[in-house]
Order: sequence, then C-alpha cells, then structure tokens
Amino acid sequence: MSSTMLFKISQILLVIFAVYSGQNDHAGLVVDPRITVADRNAIIKLAKQFGIEYPQTVSLGSCVPGSCRFVSVESQITQVGYRRTWSQLLLCNRKWRKQCPGVSRRAIVKRQGQWETSSDNLSVREEWRIEDHGWHVDLRPGTGCSYEDVRLIVLAIRRGELINRLPLNDTMPQVDPNDIASIEKPNDEPRIYKVIIGRLSGMTLTVRIVDGKVEVRSHGIWIV
Repeated sequence: MSSTMLFKISQILLVIFAVYSGQNDHAGLVVDPRITVADRNAIIKLAKQFGIEYPQTVSLGSCVPGSCRFVSVESQITQVGYRRTWSQLLLCNRKWRKQCPGVSRRAIVKRQGQWETSSDNLSVREEWRIEDHGWHVDLRPGTGCSYEDVRLIVLAIRRGELINRLPLNDTMPQVDPNDIASIEKPNDEPRIYKVIIGRLSGMTLTVRIVDGKVEVRSHGIWIV
C-alpha cells in the first residue's frame, strides 16, 4: 500500500474518531429532535454556567399553550433513599421575546448566542419513589406531605385497598397506580390529601387516612 493511501486512510480515521468523540461528549443526553446541534451546544454551555455539568435531557416546553415558551435542561438524577432530586434550568430564545419567562431585577442573566436564561429559572426538582415488591412509581410530593402517608396511599391504590366513602350512588373510579403523578395537601386538615392522576389530564381523588386505612371522599377530573 502506498504512503499516499496510508495518509488518506489515517486522515479518514481521524475524522471518524473526532465525530465519534464529539457525539459522546454528552453520553446519555436526550435532546428534543426539533433542537439543532448549534442550539444544543449553546444551551449546554449556558447550563454549565449555572452548575448543570452533565445534562440528562434538553426539551421544548410551554407554561400554558400560547403564554410562554422555553427550553428545559435537566441534570442527572441523584437518588438517596426514596428521594430523587435533580436541577432544572429554563432557557429562552431571544426571538421569542414576550413569550420568555419573566426575570426579576436581582436575577443573574447570562446569554449564549440567541439563548438566554437567569438565576430565577434555576430550580431543584424532587420526586419520591414508592416501591412494592419490584414495582415502583415516582411522584411529586406536595408541601406538608409525609413520606409515610404518601406511601400508604399509593400502596392502598396499588393493592385495591381503598375504602369507599363516596356519596350514595357515586361509583368508585378505577385508578392505575402507574399513572399517579403527585400527592398534595389541599388544606390544613390533618391527613387529608389530593391524589393527582395523569400527566396532562386525568383524575383527582380526595382521600383521608383514618386508623391506617385510606378512605376516598370525592373524585373529579383535571386538564391542563
């Protein structure tokens, strides 16, 4: 094989290695296919400036359709016991102008190309993992919820142990435990919770824990 041919092959191998290495700079990163490579790189640079060194997902989102637009960058998840936490940063393209999330006067604002974000748009997210003999669901805990009560509610739903305390002629709804999104405290009354089922729309259950049992008091529907 001639020296010229060996040189060309070595150059091709160097290009392949460079491309392969570039693709693995962010191993495991999931990016919305509507986001270009150039935009992805600018977004990741901004995220790193706010402490997200190893982003896990980059996705497009909106507050309510038509009200605001953003790109969400989420870090890798850290799990300690049942608590799963990660950082989330919302960024906006300056072309979107008034559709960008609001920024306070004291916020630290940074820009990269057409993309910008601020310290106001950085938050720590948290989920709790409820497990049962190899099965699990991850859900958002509301303020004032205890892990023990949340776990009791989830397991009652999964095991079919809910107690019907609905008004007469009202039928107990069927609930898939895999669809539980969050459990919240609707008021200050002790051990009363609202169970949110579904991600963009679904069902709500108002439950009360009495003597270690979970009673269903009412139910409804919700939609974004």
